[in-house]
Amino acid sequence: AESLFSRSIESSYSDPLVHLRRARVRRDLKDFEGASKDVMEVLRNTNVGPFEVIEALLLLPEDQTESIATLPAFNSLDLEDRLVVARLFSRSGNIKYGNTILKDIEADDNHDKQSREKARSDLAVNYIARREFDLATDILTKQNRHLGEMDVRDAFNFGMASWASDGTVDKAPFERVVLLDKYGEADLADANYCQCLAIACWVVGEFDQAVQFANNALESAQSEHRIFSCWRYGTIGVAEFITDVKEIQQMISGDESILPGFMRLQPPDVSQ
Repeated sequence: AESLFSRSIESSYSDPLVHLRRARVRRDLKDFEGASKDVMEVLRNTNVGPFEVIEALLLLPEDQTESIATLPAFNSLDLEDRLVVARLFSRSGNIKYGNTILKDIEADDNHDKQSREKARSDLAVNYIARREFDLATDILTKQNRHLGEMDVRDAFNFGMASWASDGTVDKAPFERVVLLDKYGEADLADANYCQCLAIACWVVGEFDQAVQFANNALESAQSEHRIFSCWRYGTIGVAEFITDVKEIQQMISGDESILPGFMRLQPPDVSQ
């Protein structure tokens, strides 16, 4: 297979997808240097789609990840596609790649405000997933941003990060979440959203609503395949999600020994 791709490239058919296919083959043959050269040929091309960029970046050696933002293939993507690439990396466990992209978008004043806010929100989630709770609260309050300026997602994540960092629950962020939900300033109520509202309602003492949202989360989960769980800050299968929601139900019922799963996990290897 490698020789076939090589002949195509040598005959001036230097399509980036051919380089990508040869990179896969070379990687499987343990020719990491050759695979890396092919990957860079792909990433120097501007006629590459977001999914090809993702695959190429996954084949890139760890010590080259910091250069993502300078690569022509990545820079040729529109801003929304860059956010998609970052989210796909983050959800697949490659948070380091995701954060490299998100930090670049969030810090660039030339990008529109909405895209920078999306990047900031996604960064906060990734920081919480890596147990970097102070970084999460810092990014959400950057430039003296107040709780009253936060949407449902940011207010909830600020509350969870603060809880994990301080060891005590601050009601204010969760009151903001419940308020915005009542005024309809939220997305459609999928399983993850209902799970978050179950926690928020429990914090502010609206126990009947907390029970209802937990039940809604269990019901909504049946129609989903992979779900982001705010109990462990990761994307998981339905069975695991149901386990998380049942722990939340125990907490709502008064079990004071229950803590969110992400607060109980060991810190990750920061090299990942």
